[in-house]
Amino acid sequence: MRRVVSGMAMLAIGMVVGCSRPDPLGFTPVTGRVTFEGEPLARGEIRFSPDATAGATGPQSMSPLGPGGEFVLRGPGGRLGAVPGPHRVYFAMPGETEPPAPPSDAEDTSVGHQELPQPTAGVQKVPGRYLAPETSGFTATVTPGEPARFDFEIVSTPQKK
Repeated sequence: MRRVVSGMAMLAIGMVVGCSRPDPLGFTPVTGRVTFEGEPLARGEIRFSPDATAGATGPQSMSPLGPGGEFVLRGPGGRLGAVPGPHRVYFAMPGETEPPAPPSDAEDTSVGHQELPQPTAGVQKVPGRYLAPETSGFTATVTPGEPARFDFEIVSTPQKK
């Protein structure tokens, strides 16, 4: 009986060790920081999309932007990082809308005893060109097995070259 239990334990250990194979897609850890006009962008998402025009394939990775504009990419199934190769980098700003226009002096801003919402000062509005992989202008190349850090600076007006 002890041999059977011992044999089953060894089989279970072998199965666990055998199942912990490296990721077949080669996901590599990727972190970084995003700033907008020099200030951390602490809202929205960053997305890395393999650049098919450069021969890259695989799933997209993304991350919410955290305090200080920091991000840690994850792919499908919670895989840490991104697939190796060239990527087009772009952003998603879920729920972003224009703040309401300030009322004119002639408009009454009250409804009963409640005031209407006023625009929030200092809201960072990311230019639309950064919201698509084809127009963002950002790229990153992930090297297999080498954890990477990429920092991106979003600007309102492109720099003249």
